[in-house]
Amino acid sequence: MLGHFIEKGYCEGSVLSFEDCEAIEIDESVMYGSGTYGIQAFRCKGITVTNSVIKDCSYGTIYMSDVSNVEFRDTHFKRCQASVNIRGNSKLILFTDCYFTGIKDYQDWSKWNKDAQFIFNFEPTVESILLKNNRFDRNSTTGFISNEEEVTVKGSSGSGNTFALE
Repeated sequence: MLGHFIEKGYCEGSVLSFEDCEAIEIDESVMYGSGTYGIQAFRCKGITVTNSVIKDCSYGTIYMSDVSNVEFRDTHFKRCQASVNIRGNSKLILFTDCYFTGIKDYQDWSKWNKDAQFIFNFEPTVESILLKNNRFDRNSTTGFISNEEEVTVKGSSGSGNTFALE
């Protein structure tokens, strides 16, 4: 288990943070706390997260920029504020057999921060995204996916969300 609990809004870092790394493997880990994000990564290649949990983070589940070959498999994202946020020239992103529950717009952020309004926020420069066989239950964001043009959704299901799965 990795993380900590303090009063929300007072944490300055993510549970895990990577910069200019390759071949990152996270397996059977629980990342939690009021940390800004469960995982933050910049300019990394080959990130694999399996059989893990990211929960109770203040700003969102993950934040990545300029990453490639990223895979989340059998990972549970729960009770985090806001979205999976992938930016920059990122490509080859896969979420398969993951479960998302209790993800919500970050307090008042969604009024001025459009990123916080989606479960998945992908900048227009992000390419080749596949969401396969994921489950979404009881999430309360305004939308499901930004930048839908680069996203393929296969076999996802869910109920009790404030958005339509498309």
